[in-house]
Amino acid sequence: MDDVCWYYKQNVLQSVFFGIFFFCIAMLFGATSMFSQMKDTRKRSAYLLWPVSNLEKYVVSFLHSFVLMAVLTVVAYMLADTLRVFVDWLTGRIIIWGIPKLADVNGAAFDFWQTTWMLLAWVFYVHSLYIVGGTLFRRQQFLFTSGTIVVVVILLTMILNQIDWNSVDFKFITGTWDEKTNTYTQTFHPSFYIINSVVTLLIFIHYWISYKLFTCMQVINNKWLNV
Repeated sequence: MDDVCWYYKQNVLQSVFFGIFFFCIAMLFGATSMFSQMKDTRKRSAYLLWPVSNLEKYVVSFLHSFVLMAVLTVVAYMLADTLRVFVDWLTGRIIIWGIPKLADVNGAAFDFWQTTWMLLAWVFYVHSLYIVGGTLFRRQQFLFTSGTIVVVVILLTMILNQIDWNSVDFKFITGTWDEKTNTYTQTFHPSFYIINSVVTLLIFIHYWISYKLFTCMQVINNKWLNV
């Protein structure tokens, strides 16, 4: 019975990982669909003639694509988890909620504020890229943005492979374990702070670029681009 319970807990934990992945993909879809309501010329004209400032229009679209998508995705996961538990209760199986398991999955990331900062910085960095793509591309925003990112990553990988990384004598994160005090000490190289500071700055730059692209939108635009 204990083995069955352990295996089922592992299955629930895997569903939690899938829920996190589903949430991230949903947020990226939300980012690229930020101005999906402007594909039609009539709707685009009505939105651009809305009697508020460009910043207010942009903030409304951002909140709609970010907050609303996040709420809907979380609610969908909670309903799915509740339905699974309800089926387990009806069939007399072990009842294990998946939502509390999120704390187990994310607990390690919050041991150090630096790793939390790194995680959030890269997550929002990718989100900011999709925000720019959703603003720039007029059709198939998610596909075009994803394709562009893949191409850029491949090119960067080819360039970085030309560098002799064996000559680089440092690690971004190092750690030591003290057996006497039974404590783990983690050390962050100065380059860690520099890189994550640059990534954090780029997030705001990407959002600013997205806003400036939005201010350049016209009723009649390029067939594939919003500029």
